[in-house]
Amino acid sequence: SGFFPIDCADTLHAIGLLVKSRRLQHRQRQKDLAASLKLSERTVRKIEAGDPTVELRSFMLVLWQLGLIQEVSKAVNSSKLHPLYPLKRLATLVYAWPV
Repeated sequence: SGFFPIDCADTLHAIGLLVKSRRLQHRQRQKDLAASLKLSERTVRKIEAGDPTVELRSFMLVLWQLGLIQEVSKAVNSSKLHPLYPLKRLATLVYAWPV
């Protein structure tokens, strides 16, 4: 509850879609991903939905487990114009990502 910039919400949503896509590529259920990291299934659902209330630790564990840390880090580190530009680009890639 409270203010949350739309750019941030869009970025979390895009990363959540990327997480879901990668999990499905691995043919892994939310339940199994959660259990492998000792997280709740609800937390995984919230990450995939782009919920901004998820703890950063949980978010990072899921990215790490699915091999997405470098992709997301690369998007953040390659920013030249606007801090969210690469993540917006990532968002466009996610929407085109095959599930």
